[in-house]
Amino acid sequence: FNSQASLNDQEAEVQASRIEHLEQLLQRLRGRQDELALQQEAQQDHSGGEVVHQLAEEITGLETQSRDLNIKIDECLKALGQTREALLLREREVEAARAAVQEMRHELASLQAVQDAALGQSVQEAETWIAQHNLTATPRLGETLAVVPGWERAVETVLGHFLSALQVDNLDNVAASLAELPEGDLALVELNQHSQPAAENSDLELPGLHSLVRADAVSAMSLLHGIYAAQSTTVALSKRNLLQAGQSIITREGFWIGADWMRVLHDHDQEAGIIERGQQLETLNVQVEEAEQHLTELQQHVSAGREAVERIEMQREELQRTLNQLNQNLGQRRTDHGVTRVKLEEAGARRERLIKDAADITEQLEAETTSLNTARERLREAELLREGQAETRRELQAEREQADADLLAAREQARLKRDEFYALNVEKEGLQSRLAASETARQRLEKQQQELAQQQEHLTSGI
Repeated sequence: FNSQASLNDQEAEVQASRIEHLEQLLQRLRGRQDELALQQEAQQDHSGGEVVHQLAEEITGLETQSRDLNIKIDECLKALGQTREALLLREREVEAARAAVQEMRHELASLQAVQDAALGQSVQEAETWIAQHNLTATPRLGETLAVVPGWERAVETVLGHFLSALQVDNLDNVAASLAELPEGDLALVELNQHSQPAAENSDLELPGLHSLVRADAVSAMSLLHGIYAAQSTTVALSKRNLLQAGQSIITREGFWIGADWMRVLHDHDQEAGIIERGQQLETLNVQVEEAEQHLTELQQHVSAGREAVERIEMQREELQRTLNQLNQNLGQRRTDHGVTRVKLEEAGARRERLIKDAADITEQLEAETTSLNTARERLREAELLREGQAETRRELQAEREQADADLLAAREQARLKRDEFYALNVEKEGLQSRLAASETARQRLEKQQQELAQQQEHLTSGI
């Protein structure tokens, strides 16, 4: 009964607590329902479709402009890359051309130094005299001669030290001063003096050596008159008997013979190759001028290329600035478009959420109201059952009190019996102890009796 009553009391408490909870929940749900109704009334349908459409059109236009600018920037970058590549090639060509010019200048300076030494421009006394007479810039004979290729050695052999002779307009102007030169070796030749050539020897059938020499100004050609050119030593020797007085023949190799003499010069002193070096210097000077002109043209191309690069860079930077500004505007438009669209979507979602929440609240109110009614019915039933159990509890309580009294009396009677049993048990244990002691004393007396009997028997036998 107590278990059933306790369960009923618990059920009543649970239902009371549940009713209180459901009433509070219903109150909150009704408040939330009123709040949702107010929000639905306040929520208005703000149609931002036109704004979104306008922003979308602006974004499309800006994206088109951005693509066009990107294409132009790509074209600029492509042109810039090509121009820089071409500029790099030009700069490499300039470096190569500059190196070539420097190499040519070095070669020209070295060759000119050798030529100056060969022409005797390093003799101090002669140089002093030349400077005093303002002849420093006067060309040397070897510098103006142009000889048919292959005959340079023959002409150098014949002219000898005259290759370094200064070319002056009139020998009479400097003859007296030159005669007083104390030291040094200095030769002078007169320009534009057409000396009468010696009589030709037609029997030799050889060209004159002077015919193999070309010069801008005819100077000292008399030194070559009467000297003929032979292709080989064999030809020269075969013609020796035909030579007249003052005539001679010379070969390409410098083998020089006269009617009664011959000479060969194999020592390569510093005068050797003066004519050839002069021609090389002339050619090299022309090459240096052409190389310098080519270098100047290349440098101009490089400058033009750098200007083109700067121009394209400025154009690209201007396009990039325009693109950055456009992208900034495009980003702002996209942000506005996104924000507006999100706001519209959020407003729609909010309306749908309010409608759904209102429906959920209504459904929950109905369910909780049903639960509340059920809880109240079960509480009423528990209260009725509690009232019926109260009378039964009183009756059972009286029976319990009588049973408790009977139990106390029985416990007292049992206690008295237990005390009596304890006293008897103690008395029993005392009697058992005395009995054991008596038995021990009896056994000791019997043993003493036996010992006495033995002693008596022993005494009797002894008597």
